[in-house]
Amino acid sequence: MLVVTDSAKLEHLQTREQIKLLDVIDALRAEGLSEYTALPQLIVCGDQSSGKSSVLEAISGLPFPRKETLCTRFATEVILRRATDEFISVSLVPGKTRSSQERDVLSGFHHDLSSREEFPVLFEKAKQAMGLDALGSLAFSEDILRVEVSGPTQPQLTVVDLPGLIHSENRKQSARDVSLVHKLVESYMNSERSIILAVVSAMNEFANQIVLKKARDVDPEGERTIGIITKPDTLRAGTNSEREFLALARNEDVKFKRGWHVVKNLDLGAGEGETKDRDSEESLFFEKSNFKSLPPSSVGISSLRHRLSQVLFDQVRSELPKLVEDIRSGIATTRDGLDKLGPSRVTPEEQRAFLIKVSQEFQILSKDAIN
Repeated sequence: MLVVTDSAKLEHLQTREQIKLLDVIDALRAEGLSEYTALPQLIVCGDQSSGKSSVLEAISGLPFPRKETLCTRFATEVILRRATDEFISVSLVPGKTRSSQERDVLSGFHHDLSSREEFPVLFEKAKQAMGLDALGSLAFSEDILRVEVSGPTQPQLTVVDLPGLIHSENRKQSARDVSLVHKLVESYMNSERSIILAVVSAMNEFANQIVLKKARDVDPEGERTIGIITKPDTLRAGTNSEREFLALARNEDVKFKRGWHVVKNLDLGAGEGETKDRDSEESLFFEKSNFKSLPPSSVGISSLRHRLSQVLFDQVRSELPKLVEDIRSGIATTRDGLDKLGPSRVTPEEQRAFLIKVSQEFQILSKDAIN
């Protein structure tokens, strides 16, 4: 039997009540409603090399590429769905600025994987399909890589990994790239139905990390933002930097109503065996380091999964009435537009009859104007 993701890593994300609500959202997403209105989701945002892809990997169980250099070059939607058969399906959603011809080509990008180990390879194939590897091409794309993981024991959840925010242009990243990435991330963050996971690396001063300002701009009360501190093991024990990040984790500096969480990233050079032991390695770190002073509920990936479970459930429950209202409004608008177009004109005969009717009405109107 194919095991496409570690279900134990996501077991905390489900309860009977949550499943019922998430089933509704999943059904709407399967019908393509996300193209017309925002649906509740988790979005992972952060500056470049902040460790956000490692956080997403730990949450989802999918092996996202982890590099110190340029990483995520496009938005990746990971959709976990319940189904009778087990499979991983990967496709591309063309960006709005693509031409009709480009949209047709990108829409044809589709791959079914036999195992999750093949997932990192799809990043390279997706880059080629988007033209990101061509000489003089953009370093980033507005296209979306959509990964659907299905199986009878899978939870229903959507997690979006976004390109890292760039501070300034350089030899590999132009001013246009900087603008594109910022607009892309902001478009996701602006949705009031998105839960923002603002990832901050302990390797850099948090005051200099763009993601915090952007999170404050779109969510000034901090109602739908969770701060996540990564790479705490890079801080020297007893230093001012460590004390500052401990204060941040206690929600004493940049304050979010949902608070902060601290996770230890897997080392970049970790192999498959080490990847499987990341949770135990992380637990050992929080038992021995000064971060042990923090509540157990705010450290480690295991408690983060449990925390996100309740956050996502609350978000879906609170947004569902508004979502129903949006759907009804959209249906009414569409019906009104169709009514204005008149009767259906699919066949040549129907189209010919319509044109004759229009010409007759115009002729009558012209005669009345003359008389």
